[in-house]
Amino acid sequence: MTKLKWFSLTVLRKMSCFNSAIVPLLCRMINLEELRLYLTELRYHPRFIDAHELFDEFIVHLTKLQKFTFNIKTKLMDSENLFKLPTSQDMERSFLEKFNLNVVSSITINLPEKNGTCHIYTMPYDFEYFYELDNCFQGGIFRRVRYLTMVDTSSFGYELFSIVSQAFPLLQFLILTNEDPVTQITFPHLVLLDLKFAHVDYAELFLTKKTMNLPCLSNLIIEYDLLSKITNEFTRNSTNFNFETLKNLGVTATPKMFDEYFSFLRVVWL
Repeated sequence: MTKLKWFSLTVLRKMSCFNSAIVPLLCRMINLEELRLYLTELRYHPRFIDAHELFDEFIVHLTKLQKFTFNIKTKLMDSENLFKLPTSQDMERSFLEKFNLNVVSSITINLPEKNGTCHIYTMPYDFEYFYELDNCFQGGIFRRVRYLTMVDTSSFGYELFSIVSQAFPLLQFLILTNEDPVTQITFPHLVLLDLKFAHVDYAELFLTKKTMNLPCLSNLIIEYDLLSKITNEFTRNSTNFNFETLKNLGVTATPKMFDEYFSFLRVVWL
């Protein structure tokens, strides 16, 4: 054990034995030059695993350590004084000062439930998997990641999936755990939307209620062919679209099937 120079430990299940089992093991590896840790620790006291704890508990004994990469998540359960916990900026600053490491930190606190979560990982990211990505994810580049799980109790938004698609360019396996529907994008005060020079995908995105909420939209300008395409030649139920508040419709074409479909508003032919 004392002759080891490289050690990687991955624990995919949640555990509660970091101080009792993992730390004593690492303290024996006095000749370690490179260390990789991937783990999730459950705790019932208000302290996240941070730079000071890692250094004081075992790094101080690894005098030959040259490279330290990790993905560590701490979940505090039924804890008091959660409002005294450090911020993400505090965590990132402490790792930079203590280890000269570029670390990303994400902290969420639920005071009513007395729960808190801190996710810290070194960048550039050194693992092929990323577990339990949630709505706090801020992006980055994770070129090594092939396996991703996304978990949250609140809805994932389209913006998050856009960030994920760019952050994990070589992703091969994706597992989603979320029973809430995808959240809509909302423009609460938008009154005019001009799509006459837009691709059909944007018309579908903005005018379909499932993806977009436009509660004040009263004026729409659009190509006839575009409107015909997204409504499947005006056969799809109009209640599926953001047409309910429309008052004026500007269409760049010749009228064909508007009389019945848009009988509730004024149509202007451009």
